[in-house]
Amino acid sequence: MFSSVLEENTVMTEKARSALPAKLWSWHEHVCACQASGQTMVAYAKAHRLSVQAFYRAKARLLRYGAGQLSPLGSLFQRVEVVSAPPRLSSCRVHLPNGVVVELGVEDAGLGRVLQAAGALS
Repeated sequence: MFSSVLEENTVMTEKARSALPAKLWSWHEHVCACQASGQTMVAYAKAHRLSVQAFYRAKARLLRYGAGQLSPLGSLFQRVEVVSAPPRLSSCRVHLPNGVVVELGVEDAGLGRVLQAAGALS
């Protein structure tokens, strides 16, 4: 019915899903759709020709079944944010021919170039 509605950052536990009576599934989808729409329960119920009292009772029953964090029953995905990992640094110590020692923190990608340049000094 409202399977395309996704509620961010909410999950109904598998235990709660399995305990949910079949007759509450459609109410569950209505509650999730209402939350996603941003409408009040009264406005949503009127727009979808639902009894306001029955809508509130169904939501209360869903909460008793452990569906306190409501999401569509078919929704198995969660929103994620991809962040890039900081570059790894390798510690590098170069002993120059004149006796000077240089210590560097070098990204792994540039380590080969540093070693190649240090090798060219001898």
